[in-house]
Amino acid sequence: MSRPPVLCAGSTELDGRPLLELAEELRRRVDNNALPGYGLCVTFRQQPVLTDIYGLRDIDRGLPVNIDTLFRQFSMTKAIVSVAFMTFCEEGRVTLDDDVATILGAAWSPAGGLQVVEHDGLLSGNKDDDKALCRLESGNTIFFRDVTTGFHIDIDPTGKGRCRWDDPGEWQAFKVCSMECQKQANNASCCMTIRAHTGLFLDVQNGFVSASSTDAVTWILSPQASTERANGSCVGHISAGSVVSLQHVETGLYLAVSREGSVEDSFLHVTENAAIAAQFKVQKQSWQITARPAKNSISFRHLLTHSSGLDYAGVGEVPISALDDLARKLKDRVEGRQLLTLKDWTAELAKLPLRREPGTKFEYGWSLDVLGRVVEVLGGHESLKTV
Repeated sequence: MSRPPVLCAGSTELDGRPLLELAEELRRRVDNNALPGYGLCVTFRQQPVLTDIYGLRDIDRGLPVNIDTLFRQFSMTKAIVSVAFMTFCEEGRVTLDDDVATILGAAWSPAGGLQVVEHDGLLSGNKDDDKALCRLESGNTIFFRDVTTGFHIDIDPTGKGRCRWDDPGEWQAFKVCSMECQKQANNASCCMTIRAHTGLFLDVQNGFVSASSTDAVTWILSPQASTERANGSCVGHISAGSVVSLQHVETGLYLAVSREGSVEDSFLHVTENAAIAAQFKVQKQSWQITARPAKNSISFRHLLTHSSGLDYAGVGEVPISALDDLARKLKDRVEGRQLLTLKDWTAELAKLPLRREPGTKFEYGWSLDVLGRVVEVLGGHESLKTV
């Protein structure tokens, strides 16, 4: 039986209640199967003030977490850089709400040309979208957004088909490999083969939706006539903004979406009943980007909380946005050893538009890498290795 969390002697200067509440919350997550187990140690002035060990380190064998359990952790340089930066705050050299541009230069400020993405190339058939550009063709990158839940068809790395997330990303992207459209009774039915980010074709196997076929698999996309007229699609063709059902040609089954309360409970399945088939809005990536001047400055607090507007553009195996396309060119220069230092990389990164307006939304990305350059400058070193 696990012992309760322990407040250590060094905790007398702190209110221990928030620490105990943290441990209780973590224990609830283990009890609800959100975590297998954990080891927790909170320190203050280099002394432990709370320790707690709970749950299992090996689920299959039922082995509990103990004081010697080792956990594999990722992104630990983020924690190290953050602590290093906070020491400069403690010394009074900077404050959390100072502008990053005070250390990294004017290029990181709105006055110096910092920009934010206004349109990242994703076309949904809106009235301002170029109608000719909206037209779908072979080779296009597209997304399918369920009009009822607002979530996209999603393929996880194992190939499993799901319907999750409103924000289209790499797992939601499909490449049109072939398409043939015919006008039928004021509608533009289209036969299409589509490939997921895994390199495999969308298919139905044993009643389950997956990207599992190395051979092309044909789907019939049947749009609603009303949406075709509304978005001005070309006669006999499907465009971004078309609302379609997807029918698997070999089995005759339709894609359907069920939702039982949360994002995780929304799932993709098949049905023989065309009346309950899901309706998906087709979105297309045009790779054309427009940007506007940033309104807000980036503060150090924004970097620490991943609200700077920077994301991980360019990191994925498959580019899915116009910003991704630009960022991959920067990534190629790093991998080609044309940019060898954080100083050089951050100078080039500042020339790319931000994904979001600074301070408006959490967006996991390059923020802590940029903070690493800040630490280099504050520490008077050319490399983090010597800070």
